[in-house]
Amino acid sequence: MSVTMQLPWPSLALSEENRVLQGRVNQAADVLEEKRGEVAVHHEVLDLMMRQNRQLQQSIKASTCALNELQRTSQRGEEELRQVTQDSAIYRSEVQKLRRQQVQLKEFLSKSERALRGKEMTLSQQEQEVVSVFQALEQYQQMREEQAAEYKDSRHSEKAQRLQQLQASLRRAQEALDSSKSALERERDEHARLQREIASLRLDIERGKQDKMRSSLAVRQLKEAIEMAEAQTIANTDAYARGQETASDRRSLFGQLKEELEELRRKRERLEKAVEGHLRERDSQGVQLRAVEVTVEKQELDVVVMQRQLAMQHDVVRQLALQRNNALVLRDELRIRLNQLLLRYTEVKSVLDGVQESSDGNVEHNMKCLAQVLAAMQAGENKLDSQINRLSGATASCLSQLQEHARSGERLDGDVARARRALAAADRDCAEQKELRKIRDCELCALVSQLEDWRRRLQGAREAKADHFRLQRVMMEGTVHEMRERLQHHERYGLELRQGITSLRCSLSTQYNVLRENEDQLSRLSEEMILRGAEMERLGKERVQVGQKRQTMTLALEQATLQLQSLNRVADSQVSERCGAAGMKEVMLGQAMAVEEALQTELKNGILLLHLEHRAVMDKQTELRRHEQRLSLLKERYQDLMQTISQRVAMAAGEEARGSVDSFAGASTQLLNSGVDSLGAHAEPETLHAKRILLSSTTREQLWHRGNQLDARIVFLERETAALRKMRDLMRLSVSQKGNAVSSTTSKEQNQRTLGEKQTLVLAKLREGLSKTQKLVEVDLEHARNTLVEMRARMRQLNEQQQVETRRLRDMRALRADRQAALRRLQYKMRCERRSQHMASQSKSLTSPVCGR
Repeated sequence: MSVTMQLPWPSLALSEENRVLQGRVNQAADVLEEKRGEVAVHHEVLDLMMRQNRQLQQSIKASTCALNELQRTSQRGEEELRQVTQDSAIYRSEVQKLRRQQVQLKEFLSKSERALRGKEMTLSQQEQEVVSVFQALEQYQQMREEQAAEYKDSRHSEKAQRLQQLQASLRRAQEALDSSKSALERERDEHARLQREIASLRLDIERGKQDKMRSSLAVRQLKEAIEMAEAQTIANTDAYARGQETASDRRSLFGQLKEELEELRRKRERLEKAVEGHLRERDSQGVQLRAVEVTVEKQELDVVVMQRQLAMQHDVVRQLALQRNNALVLRDELRIRLNQLLLRYTEVKSVLDGVQESSDGNVEHNMKCLAQVLAAMQAGENKLDSQINRLSGATASCLSQLQEHARSGERLDGDVARARRALAAADRDCAEQKELRKIRDCELCALVSQLEDWRRRLQGAREAKADHFRLQRVMMEGTVHEMRERLQHHERYGLELRQGITSLRCSLSTQYNVLRENEDQLSRLSEEMILRGAEMERLGKERVQVGQKRQTMTLALEQATLQLQSLNRVADSQVSERCGAAGMKEVMLGQAMAVEEALQTELKNGILLLHLEHRAVMDKQTELRRHEQRLSLLKERYQDLMQTISQRVAMAAGEEARGSVDSFAGASTQLLNSGVDSLGAHAEPETLHAKRILLSSTTREQLWHRGNQLDARIVFLERETAALRKMRDLMRLSVSQKGNAVSSTTSKEQNQRTLGEKQTLVLAKLREGLSKTQKLVEVDLEHARNTLVEMRARMRQLNEQQQVETRRLRDMRALRADRQAALRRLQYKMRCERRSQHMASQSKSLTSPVCGR
């Protein structure tokens, strides 16, 4: 058969129809070779199309990457804008705070100005009172001079002494007035200094206002920049949307092209399958034709042999028929002789009966004669029986041979009829195959024409798509270039904004520090103003007392005309008392001023130290808040990680529960579910790791146990199959022995047939049972193999998950160690700073009494 499939039939051994078929087959082979060449060309065209599609996919991927980069840059810009907006909100809150502080400063300045005006009014009133006192004194001096001129004669010496005393008292009063004037000048200087400080504060406030205006302008610029950036982001989103639309159009076009390609591939596959089917059919038909020719030749030879055998069998049958006829004739003769012998036996019996009735003397002689006759008759009977037996055996053998020859003849007739039917079917198949080949040739021509049309359409579509893609690529490159330029412009603008923000932050920090310093100065000035107000109140009280005393002096001067002596004595006594009181007051005032200045310096130093400590504490509190926020974020991340790990463990447990089998599935799912339920969302990594190791070990032990059970079942099934095979072999041996030991008799043949049928039924049942058991064993083996494969895959997945979880746990431990080290460092720094602050406070407390001293 292999030689017939590989080599062509020689033309001499073929008939004319077979030669025509061979020629058609060769033509079809040539056509198929051409089709194969065309298919190879189509393959090349499709490869080119696939390459172009890959290039298109690469270009689409590049464009998608560019769009993703644009999205990322836009997201970064949006994040920067959010940061800028947050900073602007912070700046707005700080500006509002500064505005509130400025309003408070304005109120305080207005109050201080009102107080200073009141103090100026009081000082001017006091100056007017002093001027009026001086005028009264001048008048008193003029009156005294007039009185002195009048009383020159009388009491000149007493008046001179009294005048000297009055002049001394006036000098002392003048000195007191000079001291009060100097005090007023000092107050005026202090007031001028306060005015200058207030002017400097106003300048600082004006500068703060200017800075605020600048910051507001900067914030407006930032708002405008943010609006421009938002507009640009909107434009970018529109461009991105357009790009997405173009990309979606491209994808749709690519999908259409892909669908067309798939359709063409399917059609090409159908054509290839059809061509392969035609080739296979042609090859199978050629093989069938060759096989049919071989079978026809064999059948013709078998028919000739069978005809010869039939002729021989006919001759044998004729001979057997002659032998049968001869045997029948012999049997008839033997039956005639038997009948004769039976007649003679009856005669002899009658003779014997007659002899028995006759006398006893002749009995012995007659008995001997009769015995001889009987022996002769018995011998003839035996011979006849043996001949009958031989004839019956010969007839039976002849009949069996005739039956066998009849069966073989029937078989031969059936084989000849089957061969004729097969030849007729082969002729019909050849005719049908010829018609099918014609139809397939027509279909091939139609398919070739369709392929040509599709090729032309594909070429046109490819060129159109290439032009379209080229144009789209050029457009996309232009848009990408424009978007890159916009991105570069926005990045530059963002850098400028960042620089402006940094400068604004620096200026805001400086302004905040300046405002803090101004607040401190204002607090100090307010304290000084309070002290000055107390001093002014005290001076006012003293001036009121001086005014009252001066009023009493004016009353005394008015009554001096009548009671000069009493007034002189009273004036002398009062002048002496006032001189002592003025000296004591000046000393006390000097001591009080010195003590006050020392206290003010100490208060200033203490306020500065307190302010510095407050700022340090605020910085530490901000650092602590930041670290607490970081710790809270780390805790949240840790909790999220633990939740994700527990969820993945639960998912893995669910998958194991779904993929497990029978009781092993139930046990493993219960174990995994209990393990997963015991794992909490806030479990520690060490406990999670230990539980995962325990689960993996239990699942591994269960898998080993299941594998051992399956191995034992496989060994038991193999033993059962071996025992059943031995039983089958023994049955076959017994059947073959019994078949060889069957006797030639018909009864035994029938018994053996029934036994053979029963045994065949038993064998068929045994075979069915063996096939079923084998199938069950194969199913169990496949099931076991599948379960083992699934278990191994599950074990691999569990090992991979365990490795991933161990890596995550290591990372978490490293992160926790880093955070703990950072916390320790922070705690150590805080302790060091607290110690340094404590030491500095102790040193200040030690040095402050020395400074006071």
